[in-house]
Amino acid sequence: MYGVLLNCSHGSHPAKKEELRKAFAALESFSSTLSFFTFKWKDLEDHFASIERSITDRLKELEARSAAAATAAASSAAPLVSAAPATASAPSAAAAAAAAAAIVTEYKGGDHFPQLKSLCAAMDAKGFLSYIFENRSDMPEIRKDLDAALLSAPDPAKLVLDALHVSDSAKSAKSDAENDGAVEPARRTCLSLLERLQVLAPEIKPLVREEAKKVAVEWKSKIAAAGGENQAVVMRFLQLLASFRLAKEFDVGEVLDLVVSMSRKKRTADIFKGLGLEESMPDFIRKMSNKGRQVEVIKFVRALNLMDKYPPVTLLKSYLKECRKEAQEIRKKGNNSLKAQNGAISKDILALKEVVKAIEEYSLESEYPSANLAKRIMQLEEQKAGKKRAAPAAAFPLSSNAQNLQQQQSNKRPRPRPLNAVPHAAAAAPSEYRPQ
Repeated sequence: MYGVLLNCSHGSHPAKKEELRKAFAALESFSSTLSFFTFKWKDLEDHFASIERSITDRLKELEARSAAAATAAASSAAPLVSAAPATASAPSAAAAAAAAAAIVTEYKGGDHFPQLKSLCAAMDAKGFLSYIFENRSDMPEIRKDLDAALLSAPDPAKLVLDALHVSDSAKSAKSDAENDGAVEPARRTCLSLLERLQVLAPEIKPLVREEAKKVAVEWKSKIAAAGGENQAVVMRFLQLLASFRLAKEFDVGEVLDLVVSMSRKKRTADIFKGLGLEESMPDFIRKMSNKGRQVEVIKFVRALNLMDKYPPVTLLKSYLKECRKEAQEIRKKGNNSLKAQNGAISKDILALKEVVKAIEEYSLESEYPSANLAKRIMQLEEQKAGKKRAAPAAAFPLSSNAQNLQQQQSNKRPRPRPLNAVPHAAAAAPSEYRPQ
């Protein structure tokens, strides 16, 4: 029966999913007018995939129980019926169970870590972390089953929060020598759990949220104590805010500053998406611009699907304009010296190369052709090379006194001499060198 149910649901799934995709595309067309609309179709697909894995796992359990019950019933009825019908019924039940298992295996890809799901279902955070740590060599495979395992927990958010508590308390109890080999795997595991929690977006109960806020306050104090230099703690803190939707419980300006400091990290744009700070995007862009990171803003704009509101090409052109101003300041402060000119040219070249790279990375060639930018880079590089060749000639310039003396000598005119005058040099010469 369960196999039939699975077949039916799986058979109707693609058509319904396609209908939903079309409806989502229609809704997405209005995203430019809905500031809160930041989801992508892939987000829904990932969520559906996790739910489907969880459902098929439950169906598999039911199939196994049904097969076991059928086998037990056939065994108990054996004395009351003839041998031939009993022999026929047992293979029938086994075949049904095997068929159901084959369907589930084909659909889900196999259940390689059943104990992981059992620990989550039991809300055993300590056992859950221990199991992952003991099998950390299989972490790439474990990650495939992690969503389904978390969703099998009665309260996924609380399970992840309990795991954070277990990890932090274990690190506090161990010596520094023991922590050397345990901290990094534990940190990565907890970060993975927080990442998946953000994607799955389960219900977060008020008490769990309050407890998560306490953890966030504690981690924030660690960031302050380290002067913001501990990037691992900063990333965990930001991910905690995104996963438990806590960003607005803290000073938004400080949160944005931390995002800016981690803007070059690969995961930061996805984390920013979960912070729910879309209305603070102008402040974020200003802070990024002050750090000279306008080009990096593009990946955040894309993550939040705000390209219409903040066009990437406009951001790139604004960045080049600011860099040109800074290059002019370099020349001005250096009195247009050779060193200042080379510094300004180098800054222009670096900015242009960064923009060309962004055009290629974000497929903006049709909107902002890079050919002229590449030509300008070549011109500047030739100009810089020419100045370097001229540098040796000016390496030892005459002092101001020497220049004045040279100028005076060039301006002097020889005085006219009488025809019978003896040259001063001849008069002063020894008698043997005087003319006879």
